[in-house]
Amino acid sequence: MRDIFLTSTEVGASKEELLQQLQLALEENAIVISGEQLNHHYRTACEAYEGRKRYSGEEYVTHPINVAILLTELGADADTILAGMFCDVAAKGDISKVKNKLPESVWRIVERLDEKELNLNDMPDESTLIRLAERLHNMRTIEFIDDSKKEEKVKETIELYMPLARKVNNRKLIDELNDLAMKYKV
Repeated sequence: MRDIFLTSTEVGASKEELLQQLQLALEENAIVISGEQLNHHYRTACEAYEGRKRYSGEEYVTHPINVAILLTELGADADTILAGMFCDVAAKGDISKVKNKLPESVWRIVERLDEKELNLNDMPDESTLIRLAERLHNMRTIEFIDDSKKEEKVKETIELYMPLARKVNNRKLIDELNDLAMKYKV
């Protein structure tokens, strides 16, 4: 079984290192986001998630930056990649530090991500991609959560996210999510 099909980052990489990897991924995938625009969103994300940590002990902002890197490789558009940097802002960050700092096109995507009772099957394409990239990164770092949550995340991945990945029809995403779900299935 091969775990990594899409570009992976090192667990423990700093937010600065991840920003550099994101810049490189944007260049490699010919996605144009100005340095000024990217740095603005990066600083806003750092501010919004300030003080929060992941189960691994890393700064929380490293997760949404990883999501943005995955979105870049999945071929998402610039607004979707930038919105990915705020994938968890309502639940894990301070959304008040974001709302008036994002362009309207990015804010609309972020706002849809934060709706509580959202049915993933009815999500617009950019929201679906963000949730899939977010789940993939969470599955890559699943070893840091307790076993009861692991079991729940694996079940959700198989029952909810795998059908979405098939809908998006990205073979690398499908294969990696499937491999990780099977690896951690109880």
